[in-house]
Amino acid sequence: MTDTIIRAPKFEFGTAVTQLFNLPGGKSYLFRVMGFGTLLLMLVFVVVGVPIVKAYASFFSSLATIETVDMSDAEETAAMFEAMAPMLASMGLFTLLYIFQYGIYVSIETALYRNIIRGEDKGFFPLRFGGDEFKVLVTRIVVAIILYAAFFGIYVGGAIFGFILAGIGAATGSGLVIGFVGILIVLLVFALIGALIFIAIRLAPSAAFSVRDEDFTPIGSWGTMGSYFWPTLGAFLVVSVIGYIGLSIFFTLAFGLLLFASGIMPLLMTLDADATEMPDFSPVVEMLTSAGFLVPAFFITAIASFLGFLYMGAIWSIWGYAAKLTMSSDGASA
Repeated sequence: MTDTIIRAPKFEFGTAVTQLFNLPGGKSYLFRVMGFGTLLLMLVFVVVGVPIVKAYASFFSSLATIETVDMSDAEETAAMFEAMAPMLASMGLFTLLYIFQYGIYVSIETALYRNIIRGEDKGFFPLRFGGDEFKVLVTRIVVAIILYAAFFGIYVGGAIFGFILAGIGAATGSGLVIGFVGILIVLLVFALIGALIFIAIRLAPSAAFSVRDEDFTPIGSWGTMGSYFWPTLGAFLVVSVIGYIGLSIFFTLAFGLLLFASGIMPLLMTLDADATEMPDFSPVVEMLTSAGFLVPAFFITAIASFLGFLYMGAIWSIWGYAAKLTMSSDGASA
């Protein structure tokens, strides 16, 4: 009788890093997912974000009025509360903005997993929010709770142990011992950071595993990813660094150009910051709410959102690749 040795599938680093641009659905699927995601996000920004911007504009305009009009203390207090009313009302809009934005991210992430793992393409409009998306959402929440708990536990445990080591070093009064304890504390900090990274990478693909597997397990990637920790971490670092640098350059150039071309920077420079009275922000507010600023800002934000989705999609695609790679060895069904 011979034993069959089952070898873990090989992690192809280059395939993992470029998975987003080599989807089973092709470039068409990629741009439909990212394009409609951007369109939905900009729609949310217009419907929910514009009232928030107007609330802030109204607030600063009211502050300028309060500073320039003679009022009694009672009238000034009443005017201040009236100016803050739109700001307080916008708190609910901020919550809606966050919920809708997060829902779009989850929908895009799940659409990528479905295509990478199952080869699914839902057609012209590929974004959904159904059972798979709900599993991804719950998985993200569970993993976040675990990571926060791990961070808190590691931080508290490490701090206690560090204080004990520091106390021992101080009690001896020996410079050599104190130096040795200092080295141990530094090594402890690096060890704790490493432990948190280890946990995060092991759990990061769990959302992809939740789409892959019929049996929903929010931490389903933990066992399997033990064999792929280092290549997965390497792929994540490469994509993260390249994406971060690219986005930083774009944001700096695009929004810097927007601020200078719009004429806001000269207006800001004319404000007397050293004056005893509050500067008059009304010209700046008028500029920020004008079509000449909002229209180009809208298109730049749309491009930035699209690039941001590509950045996150490249990271999610690594998790999707890991889930598909280990499908046969885990006995998961497509």
